[in-house]
Amino acid sequence: AYLLAAVLIFIVFMFIRDYKETKLILNSNSIEFQGDYGEIVPFEGIKSIQLVNEKPKIIKRTNGFSAGTIKKGYYETDKGEIVKLILNEENKPYILITKSDGKKIYYSAKEESNEKLFDSINKIFPNI
Repeated sequence: AYLLAAVLIFIVFMFIRDYKETKLILNSNSIEFQGDYGEIVPFEGIKSIQLVNEKPKIIKRTNGFSAGTIKKGYYETDKGEIVKLILNEENKPYILITKSDGKKIYYSAKEESNEKLFDSINKIFPNI
């Protein structure tokens, strides 16, 4: 009974942690995504940043968390590409960050406007 209760508490803890909004933080030389599927992307590792109205068609989650409109982790597209989604909500347009190695990160905030975040990124990184 104790083992079952411990496993249940662990699962609830993991769900609550992943359900929280993953914030996008702008640093002087990088963009940081907090949370389990977050990462720090240095300025020199970014090929482009743009707003897009659609995310690619997802066929399966390869490693991540999905609950309703929240999608965090790695997903395979209908074209066989693996992309990282950090979607706290299905707010459009999405922020698409393409890294120098071609890997893509789609981000959508829950509480803040994606357009305002994009403008803030452009002020810090005007050459991208």
